[in-house]
Amino acid sequence: MRKIIAAAWAFALLSRLCAGALKLDFDAAKFLADSSRYRWELYYSLPENSLKYVAEGKDSVGELYIKVLIKTSVDIVAEKEWIVSRKKSSGEKPLDLVGQKNFLLEPGQYEADIFARDLKSGEVASVSFDLILPKYPKRGIALSDIEIASSVQKITDSRNFYKPFVKKKLAVTPNPSITRVAGRDKAIAYAEIYNLDDTVRTAYSKFVALDESKKVWFEAERRDEIAPRSFVQAVYEASVDSMPTGAYKAEVAARWGEGGDSLIIVSRKKIYVINPRLGYKRKENFISDVNFETSVFATLTPKQTELEIRKAKYFASAEEMDKFDELTDVNAKRKALYQFWKKRDPDPSTPYNETLEDLRKREKYANSYFSFGNRKGWDTDRGRILLVYGMPDERIQHPFNGDNRAYEEWFYGSIQGGVYFYFVDLTGYGNYVLVHSTAYNEIYDPDWFSKYVERGKNENDFFRRNEGER
Repeated sequence: MRKIIAAAWAFALLSRLCAGALKLDFDAAKFLADSSRYRWELYYSLPENSLKYVAEGKDSVGELYIKVLIKTSVDIVAEKEWIVSRKKSSGEKPLDLVGQKNFLLEPGQYEADIFARDLKSGEVASVSFDLILPKYPKRGIALSDIEIASSVQKITDSRNFYKPFVKKKLAVTPNPSITRVAGRDKAIAYAEIYNLDDTVRTAYSKFVALDESKKVWFEAERRDEIAPRSFVQAVYEASVDSMPTGAYKAEVAARWGEGGDSLIIVSRKKIYVINPRLGYKRKENFISDVNFETSVFATLTPKQTELEIRKAKYFASAEEMDKFDELTDVNAKRKALYQFWKKRDPDPSTPYNETLEDLRKREKYANSYFSFGNRKGWDTDRGRILLVYGMPDERIQHPFNGDNRAYEEWFYGSIQGGVYFYFVDLTGYGNYVLVHSTAYNEIYDPDWFSKYVERGKNENDFFRRNEGER
C-alpha cells in the first residue's frame, strides 16, 4: 500500500495588506539551509501605483517602509526593516515592485509580525501569523515548500541578478500574489527535493492543480537523479489557458523508486487563475443567507473579521480552513463566518446560537484570566484549550518553588476516555505554554516534566522541538 505524507510545512498565501490605496501582497516558503536551520523566504509585491508619489526635482518619488519581526514567546529571534524607494517620470508605465527577504531560523514555533507604511501618505498596514518550522526528517527524501514564481532563469554570473532571488544556479523571481492570467502567464513552481542519506538514487515528482471537486487541470512531471546528501532544484511549468477563473490547490508530490509502496511527500499551496475568456465558473464556497444582514457578523470591522476567523479555525475542518484561506473580500469572509457558526447551531429554532454563546463565555473567561501582555487570553495556549474543550473537570496549579517552574494540570474526564493537558510558565511571567497532552492531535511529550519544569535541565529544548504536531 502506498504511503503518503502531506508536508506539515506547506505554506499558503500569507496575506494581502490593505490600507486605502496601499496594497501589498505577501507569500513565503521554507527550504532546508544546513544541518540545523531553515532558510525562510518572505516574498512581497505591490502595484507601483498603490504608493503615493511626491515631486522631487524632475522625478516623482514613492517610498514604502517595511518591518518584519520573528519572535518566540520570550524573545525576538530575527528583525529586519528596509525602505523600498521608487522614482518615476511622467508618462512612465507603472510596474509591480517585487522583493524578497531571507531569514535563517532553527526549528521551532514563532510569531511573525509584518508592518508596512507608505512614507509619503502615512498609510499603514500590518499582519501577524504563526510560523511553525518542524524538526528535520532524518532519512529518505524531503520536500521543500512550493514557491510560485513569475520566472525562473539559469544563471552563470549571479552578480547580474538580484541576490535574494538567486538559488544556486537559478534566479527565481517570486510571484507573491500567486495569481496567473490565462493567455499571458504559465503556472511556474519551484521546489527543492532533498536526499537526506545515501538510500535514494532517483526522485520522481509531479506538479498538479486541482479544483474543489479534485479534478486535475494540469500535470507536469519530472525524473531526477539525486546524489546522496544533496538536493535537486525542481522547476515545473504548466499552462492555465483552459482553466476557469478561480482558486485552485497546487501540489508538488515527490517519491523515490518505481514501486507502489514508496513513500510520497506532498507540499501544497493555493494559486489563483484569472481567465477573461472563460470567466468565473467555480461553485460558491458558502451559501448566502438573508439573515446574515441582521447578524452580528455583518457589522464586523476588517480587523474583527480576521480575529474571528482565527478563532473559528480552532474548530474548523481542513476543508473549512482551506475555504477561509481562499477568501479575499472582507464581506465574503463575514458571510463565511456566519455560515460556519450557523452549521454548528444545535437548535436553529431559538433566537440565538447556543454553541456560539457558550464560546463567547469561554472567551470572556480566558481574556479575564489568561491574557499575557498585549496578547488576549483566547489567543494563548490555555485559552485555546478552554475554547475547544471547555472548562476542565479538574485544574491543579503548581506554583514556582525555586527548583521547579510553575505549571498547571488540566483534566477532562468526559473526553476520549479522560485526557490531561500540562502547561508550564517557561519564562516566569505568566505565559503558560502547552508542553504535553494525552489528547488526540495535541502535542505529546512524556518527558515534559524534566524538560520544562525542572529548572536548568534542557533549557533550550522547547525551542528545538517539533511544534508541527499542535
